Amino acid sequence: MKIVVLGNYKELPTEGMEVITNSIVNSLRENSKIQLRTFSTREFIRSFFFLLFYQPHVFIFTHGPGKGVLVLSGLIRLFFSAKIIWIASRPSLSKLSPLIFKWTAVDFIIGGRKTPEILKVMENRDVIYHETVIGISLERVQSLKNQKKAYFLEKRVEVPFLLHVGHIRKNRGLENLIQIKQESPIEVDILVLGSPSLSYDPEVLDAVKSAGVQVVREVVPDLHALYQMADFYLFPVDPVLGGAVDLPLSILEALHCKTPVITTPFGVTKKYLSKIEGVFFSDSNHFSQSVLEHIQSMNHCKVSVNPLPKEFDLKNLSNIIIDFLQVDEK
Repeated sequence: MKIVVLGNYKELPTEGMEVITNSIVNSLRENSKIQLRTFSTREFIRSFFFLLFYQPHVFIFTHGPGKGVLVLSGLIRLFFSAKIIWIASRPSLSKLSPLIFKWTAVDFIIGGRKTPEILKVMENRDVIYHETVIGISLERVQSLKNQKKAYFLEKRVEVPFLLHVGHIRKNRGLENLIQIKQESPIEVDILVLGSPSLSYDPEVLDAVKSAGVQVVREVVPDLHALYQMADFYLFPVDPVLGGAVDLPLSILEALHCKTPVITTPFGVTKKYLSKIEGVFFSDSNHFSQSVLEHIQSMNHCKVSVNPLPKEFDLKNLSNIIIDFLQVDEK
């Protein structure tokens, strides 16, 4: 079976949708019955005539879906007799014309929730929807799990250490980290680990650094150790602004490393994490205040965190795809 994965595939992913693409591609490649090629959106357009000759049996979109996925899915349906699969980790389909929902095409959607826009797509097409957790790649945080400290940071034992991993942009709620730094009655260390391969907002970066928040933009080989060092992992993103996958992978990575999390009710976090011990929710308007209260109440004791269930393993996605396509394992 010839499968084309449309997404930004990298051997060393540094952000959520890259991690998802990497896991799906690597897992599907383990099946000897599958011939797999990967293309970014731009590569797909440049390679369109090659694909017409190649005639894949399946196209898998691992980013979004957004407007581009809808348009390209409709285009694929015009020229290929192939199955179309969406990994709906970060739906971004609001404010689109109803016509585009009627014109687009998809056969199978894997996601954590049916948004109103996803339902519009399903109204016009015979679509199978599989609701599941879009989780984390365990290997990504386990590769050097015995490392005792991150190589760029010497943790001061007596000072609370707070961590955020993600984009350095206006919609990431980093102003909350500035507020925590400025308003904390005790000294705190805060680190933002940003992607080295994606764009950032210079104004946000300057503001965060000026407030005394440490920022690192590089691939960290001892990611597991970095999460374990943190007293709390913070996810301050306003749910209204978006800017992350529905179930942020950094939250799951932190929990997998036994690090407690303070987060806004972003995406499907409450749906899947409300019963996980070690996860604390706060609305965006009171996020910094909530963090300061948790710091003051922890009394130098590590907060207990539940192990993540097996359903949070990102490798499950490839198994779901294989089951849908009815591909025999090697």
